[in-house]
Amino acid sequence: MDNDSCLHKTILLVDDSLLILDRINEILQGDLKSCRILLARNTSDALLAMQYEKIDIAIIDIHLGKESGMDLLRVMNKAYPGIAVIMCSNEVSQEVQTACRKLGARHFIDKSNEFELIAPIIDSLL
Repeated sequence: MDNDSCLHKTILLVDDSLLILDRINEILQGDLKSCRILLARNTSDALLAMQYEKIDIAIIDIHLGKESGMDLLRVMNKAYPGIAVIMCSNEVSQEVQTACRKLGARHFIDKSNEFELIAPIIDSLL
């Protein structure tokens, strides 16, 4: 990874699972050390982070407890269209992936077996 491309860039991770947040954060800290990483466990915290921080990339789980990452994606496309979004889920049907892309997601990651793709995808978006 080119750490210089990450200078002054902020990545927002949105997932209701602390285990998943820690795992993705660990991957990013290893490969993209110079990026700033923010964590949110729900849509309210994510939107608050976007309101006060310049977010470059957001990685959003589709299922955020009782909330929907797809609903968050809809709001983001209207309020924060400059943020590149990567959706992730264990639910990887073609219909779900297509729906996410139609809502503006740039990439879709299968959380069950594609964690190693996160850093290269982020690097390609920077």
